[in-house]
Amino acid sequence: MLHKIGKKLTVALVTFALAMGTLLYAVPAFAAASDGSIAVTGNGPFASISVYQMFSQNDVNSYVLNDAWKDFFTTDAGSGGIGLTADDADLSNAAYTYIRGLGNDDAEGMATFAKQAAAWAAAHSVQATSTPSATANADGTSKTATASSLAYGYYLVVPSPEGSTDQTDPSRGTDALLVNVNSATPVAIDLKTVYPTIQKVVNGSDKHASASVGDSLPFTLTSMVPDVSGYTNGYQFAIQDTLSEGLTLDKDSVKVEIGGTDVTSSCIIQYGQDLGNTFVINFGTVDTALGAGKYDATDLFTGKAGQTITVTYTATLNTSASLAGTGKDNTNSAKVIYSNGPGVNDLYASAEVFTHQYTFNFDLEKTDGTNPLAGATFQLKDAKGNVISLVATGSSNTYRPAVGDETASAVTEVTTPADGTIHFVDLGEGSYTLTETKAPEGYNKAADTTVTIAAEYNTDGTLQSWSVNNNGQNAVEIVNNAGILLPGTGGMGTVVFTVAGVVAIVGGTAWMMTRRARRNS
Repeated sequence: MLHKIGKKLTVALVTFALAMGTLLYAVPAFAAASDGSIAVTGNGPFASISVYQMFSQNDVNSYVLNDAWKDFFTTDAGSGGIGLTADDADLSNAAYTYIRGLGNDDAEGMATFAKQAAAWAAAHSVQATSTPSATANADGTSKTATASSLAYGYYLVVPSPEGSTDQTDPSRGTDALLVNVNSATPVAIDLKTVYPTIQKVVNGSDKHASASVGDSLPFTLTSMVPDVSGYTNGYQFAIQDTLSEGLTLDKDSVKVEIGGTDVTSSCIIQYGQDLGNTFVINFGTVDTALGAGKYDATDLFTGKAGQTITVTYTATLNTSASLAGTGKDNTNSAKVIYSNGPGVNDLYASAEVFTHQYTFNFDLEKTDGTNPLAGATFQLKDAKGNVISLVATGSSNTYRPAVGDETASAVTEVTTPADGTIHFVDLGEGSYTLTETKAPEGYNKAADTTVTIAAEYNTDGTLQSWSVNNNGQNAVEIVNNAGILLPGTGGMGTVVFTVAGVVAIVGGTAWMMTRRARRNS
């Protein structure tokens, strides 16, 4: 909706389309053909086009108004028509003369006419000549709808969505167009209008993140200020963000900027039980003229068209977060809701965008190499060597990191039960260390074990795969050996055993010498 961005295109199209009697360019020789086509390219909510033949080409310089459109031109303006008084014999010429005048001198009037014709077609069930759907282009952002096998003539082209036909700003170039098809060369139309869209990332630039319960994640939303100069009755613009149950919004962290300037105080942010896990940023001020609960962003957006809107906030992974591998991730979505016409209810929502947040788990399996071992005590440490405080989740022998005031009652050591298995959950990607602080009676303590959780993601941020220690499973086995373990070289134990050995050798030598002396005597 960038104002005037499509005006040159609009003026060119309507001049081209409507100078029927005094054409500004050479017209090819007439031929009765149906090999014409119209290709419309656009973005945003553009989904299809409806193409209506209004005038058919009778010969090289003659166009005939189709019967389906005669009532439109003769019905009075108060009933949605044009109000021409010509009789049927002269109606084609009168209709052409009326439109030609608009096309030559009044681009805005032409835009109004095309939208009026589109509204008539919808209200009176005028049969469309073609209604092709838009298909995605290689750029990933635009779509093209092509109407083919068209007989030559003038066509009303109405892109979807409907509902914008009341907006009379000719710069939009999206509401309705009248175009001429007079050869096999496709008529290409670029809608030009940029509908509001939104982008969302987590951790600075990603569509995905992993976290341990209690971790805070930073989110960034970006959009663009639309041109509101064509909206004389107010303009509504809001960003709606919905967090999964596994994420808790930090309300005090929400910040809104336009072009790098903080405008948070110029927005009304709605939270509350009625919204569930959703919060809404309404740009501008309350406008009672628009109705209860309506907001007008006109003053806030005027003069700022094209500037970047940036919203930042943090959210914490909470204890309701879903574990990876359960078939449900912890999503975070956002969309823009904006005016798409002059009425208070002429609102449209952009496509939703998502980020995906994951948390992982692994099992500690304590064995003697064959059988499970109970009674082994462990600490779980993070990548920096800090001992992680843990709380039981309520599931059997399952622990997660403590959050908030839980740390006061948390434990720093956990002991294996009879089946030898402890479950650790709600952990982010990264490296952890399991340190055995006490071995089962009759067994030696195991060395520290490093546990690495790693994941791969798809381009849309969804989880592709994950593993623990690259073993394709989420279990880590730690084996205890029975018996006395001799100390390694270089330790105090080596000194003790060495001294004891020397003493034994010296003592043995002295005993043998004493015994030999006795024999000799």
